[in-house]
Amino acid sequence: MLLFIILAVFMAVGTVLFVAWNMFMLRATDDHLKAAAGFAYRTKMEKLEMLTEQLEVYTEDLAKLHGQRLLSFFQKMFRSPKSVENKIKTLRKEMAKLDRGNFSGVNFLVLPGYAILDVEAFNITGDQKLFQDIRVMFSDLKGAEFAVYNTRHLLAAMFSCAIGLSGGAILAGGLAYAVGMEQGLWLVFGGLPLAVLLAYVLYNDLQSKSKKRREEIMSDFPQAVTEVALLTSSGMELFRAWGEVCKDSERKGSLYREMRRTVSEINNGFTPSAAINGFIRRCGTKDTARLGTSILQNLTRGNDELSEFLATLSKEVWDERKHNARRLGEQAKSKLIGPMGLIFLGIILLIIVSVGMGIGGMGF
Repeated sequence: MLLFIILAVFMAVGTVLFVAWNMFMLRATDDHLKAAAGFAYRTKMEKLEMLTEQLEVYTEDLAKLHGQRLLSFFQKMFRSPKSVENKIKTLRKEMAKLDRGNFSGVNFLVLPGYAILDVEAFNITGDQKLFQDIRVMFSDLKGAEFAVYNTRHLLAAMFSCAIGLSGGAILAGGLAYAVGMEQGLWLVFGGLPLAVLLAYVLYNDLQSKSKKRREEIMSDFPQAVTEVALLTSSGMELFRAWGEVCKDSERKGSLYREMRRTVSEINNGFTPSAAINGFIRRCGTKDTARLGTSILQNLTRGNDELSEFLATLSKEVWDERKHNARRLGEQAKSKLIGPMGLIFLGIILLIIVSVGMGIGGMGF
């Protein structure tokens, strides 16, 4: 009887959630659809940029193997420029469809989430901490220009997932149990926690990517700024030195990609100040901001002080990196104390048991 009551309560909750999700789907507007399409377009654009860079790497690697038939054969098999070119063509066709208003490639399941965000009763605004945290992470990961739009899309996906998936899972589990499948109870009682967990996974994935990118930039920065400092101190012009440092296709880190993007923007008509400002926004770290700000200042004052500043900055970031390495080493040592204590205790217990069994075997 108790199980029946609990099951009835869960089924009622699932019905409410599923009906609410469908009602919000009906409330979705053309603006919501365009917002989802915009996110899909930006995602494809980012993938296109990555594939374009990959194509350059594969083409360069293949050119290096000119005349080496066997190695060239394996290069074409596993790192084929042709396969990358086909992926690029497919992406461009999909983007062209979105440009023409064909939204067949858009994730429609996220639309109820957009409708939820626009309900005043929920008070989901840009002033809330969650919104600001996600916006900052998107700014770090993809730039500040579309950070607000990307934040709204992620929140819409989280709400849509939590409400729609939980309601659907509870109802599906209840129907399965009604026809004799006892496994349906797992969906009934686990549908809501699972949906909330999946919604959190979306947030956590963004958080992990943002943290990884920031750490990657901070890791590559000392080497990059040191090389720029050496080249400029030898008399090379700043942006030529900048291009020399990042032009190697084997350097695939986020920092080098942003440096290459800066060079590309300057070559395509951006002013140096606009390109460097974009570099500062996209990287979003203290050290890259110091580097970019100093370059902006020296664009107007000349390059006399820039080489000296770069040398000083190089020394500071290397010292900071050494300090961080020592700090992480000390933390690792402290974390090992617990496991070492447990191992030592296990050894002591093993010795005591062995001695006890030996004494027992002697007949005392």
